[in-house]
Amino acid sequence: MANSIVEKVALNLELNGGEVNGKTKYIKRNYHNVKEDVNDETLFKIANIFGKLGTQPLIGVRKTVTSIISE
Repeated sequence: MANSIVEKVALNLELNGGEVNGKTKYIKRNYHNVKEDVNDETLFKIANIFGKLGTQPLIGVRKTVTSIISE
């Protein structure tokens, strides 16, 4: 039976960087070393706080979990 162990968690923000040649430019900000046990609601609140600190509007929030899978 396979087991997974969480190795790291990251918070990824996607910001609207304006339009370039008629296409939306996306700016990505990544925050690593997020605690494994933080819930999604808390991460979303933190992402919105970070989004308000900058000048570009926040358009997307992702949580990236990297796990090691072994037997």
